[in-house]
Amino acid sequence: MIKLDSFWKGKKVLVTGGAGFIGSHLVDEVLNLGAVITIADILPKNKAYNLKHLKDSVKYLEVDLRVLDGCFKAVKDCQIVFNLAAKVGGVHYNVAYPATMFSNNV
Repeated sequence: MIKLDSFWKGKKVLVTGGAGFIGSHLVDEVLNLGAVITIADILPKNKAYNLKHLKDSVKYLEVDLRVLDGCFKAVKDCQIVFNLAAKVGGVHYNVAYPATMFSNNV
């Protein structure tokens, strides 16, 4: 059986949407297990309030993952990817703009 902390130690992990509520909690947990974290998010770093406590302990990329070059930049040298990036706007937004929600989140 593999111990979780030994599995994650030194692993290069990308968390897309890592500045969001769920993503930031995942970042905290995997970072505590010893992983090297890269966060890819469209949110500017100075607006990533959920990550203020991390300071410089993670690499932060402000990229648009809807653009292929942004995807290539984000996954470079990563071993594991957690894809939590999503456009969210509540039920009303989903109903009013279904095509936009679909294209942004695919």
